[in-house]
Amino acid sequence: MKKLIVIGALTAFAACKEDPAEAHHRVAVDLYAKGEFARAAAEYEEVIKLNPSLDEKVQKKAAQAWVKAGEQEKGVAILERLANGKSGPEKLEGYREIAGLYMANNNYEKAEQWFMKILEQAPKDADTLNWLAELASIRGGARNTSALVKPDQLDLALKRYDEAIAANPTDPKPWVNKRIVYIRYIDYEQKQKAQALADAETNKADKDSAADFKKEAERRQAHSEELKAAMDETTRKIGELNKAAKAAAAAPAAAVAPAKP
Repeated sequence: MKKLIVIGALTAFAACKEDPAEAHHRVAVDLYAKGEFARAAAEYEEVIKLNPSLDEKVQKKAAQAWVKAGEQEKGVAILERLANGKSGPEKLEGYREIAGLYMANNNYEKAEQWFMKILEQAPKDADTLNWLAELASIRGGARNTSALVKPDQLDLALKRYDEAIAANPTDPKPWVNKRIVYIRYIDYEQKQKAQALADAETNKADKDSAADFKKEAERRQAHSEELKAAMDETTRKIGELNKAAKAAAAAPAAAVAPAKP
């Protein structure tokens, strides 16, 4: 009889014993809530080791914990593993999540690398093209009036926005963003023109130098006018797209409106 009681107690103890993966998961959740992200991430890693086929949400939580702990690359490693375990659009969406993580942390170089990986498999992905254009715009100084203007990056941004527009002609975002580049670019060219004219005045005693500076001012003005014409066309197109969007939104309401007596 005693033997049966002992066996029953051991069975009950085994049944009540917490699963190791669950135990680590419980601790990880508690630490994450307390803001102890490095320790939480380590606990999440233990959960993943014990149960590699764990729910994706838990694995992404582990990635978030690493990122919040300042260990961005460890978080990316988890997201990359999850993405590479998929195929097609789901895999690309995983890559997009990684690129977005880097964008959120202003690591534009790494973000661009992941956007390019998407583009390798989906060359006409409009969102990716738009983000790549945005990165060139940021580097070119279009998003910050106090930043140094880099014309080569502004040219690249315009080219990439055109590619995004070609991939999705009815999306107004690349048109709007493109206009921002034009505004910054025109301002830059006008300032360069003013500087060239000032240099011509300073060097007016040297006729050849003064003439060269005046030619530079003329070149800058000509380029400004080209950019202004392109910007005006862009503004016109934005208005056209907005008008079409309003018409499309109003169409269903018009269809159900009661007929006038």
